[in-house]
Amino acid sequence: SMALKNHPSLPSETIDRVQSIAKELNYAPDPVLSALVAHRNAMRSSKSFSAIGLVSNWAHPEEWTRLESAQEILRGIEDRAAELGYSIQRYCTHSDETQWARVGNVMKTRGIRGLILAPLEHNDDKFEIDCDSFSIVTIGTPAKYPYFHHVTQNQFANVQLCWEKLRQRGYRRVGLVVREELANRWSHQWEAAHNYERSQYGSIDDEVPTLYLKNDDPLTRLREWMRKEKPDAVICRCNRFFEAASLEGICIPEDIGYLSLNVSDDAPEASGIDQHR
Repeated sequence: SMALKNHPSLPSETIDRVQSIAKELNYAPDPVLSALVAHRNAMRSSKSFSAIGLVSNWAHPEEWTRLESAQEILRGIEDRAAELGYSIQRYCTHSDETQWARVGNVMKTRGIRGLILAPLEHNDDKFEIDCDSFSIVTIGTPAKYPYFHHVTQNQFANVQLCWEKLRQRGYRRVGLVVREELANRWSHQWEAAHNYERSQYGSIDDEVPTLYLKNDDPLTRLREWMRKEKPDAVICRCNRFFEAASLEGICIPEDIGYLSLNVSDDAPEASGIDQHR
């Protein structure tokens, strides 16, 4: 029925095949039966069991989707849902328990049984929806809900891959620069992998202290760190590194090697990890 109506949730190949077979069989819908179905549907409450809820709790709903990496996630969600015959309905709420309850009731009323939880604005935020009423998958691993099924990058392996590529090119004095909030969100897997690799292949003379950046003045701190520590390569998860290097008269990659832990949100010329979001 959906294929005969050219429903957008179905692959075009499926629609073409079903309509071709219907044509061969000289199939035509029964108008009386169609009218009965329409009447029956109008008389009962509408429930959308083919919809999945995408829930975020950001105070400004557009904030978490402004980065290119978030847009990649959304495209992946919508494309995969369409392949399986689902649509995505977005819901935004704050951490207020009353708002969570209202959104949860709306979704249950609409027949939604599957939820995708967007990255929480603060990783230790609470998820105040009746979890027993839904099947839930999270993007990332919220601190209070590690038991939910989740989709996330292997942060530890990403840093190991960076080190492998840097060693192949002869770099030894490798520094790590991360935003403190992101390091906390990912349970310090970047630093753990970095310290392990450094212990295996570096020396005491080559050790560069990890730079943690807060929301103060990253440009100044980046410049001071480069001037003092003089790394020959950097594994980075922050903004404005290219700008800071330029102000110090340092050229990438001629003077310093650079690997980003997320090229989607970094400078266009950055090399590094494509997280395949």
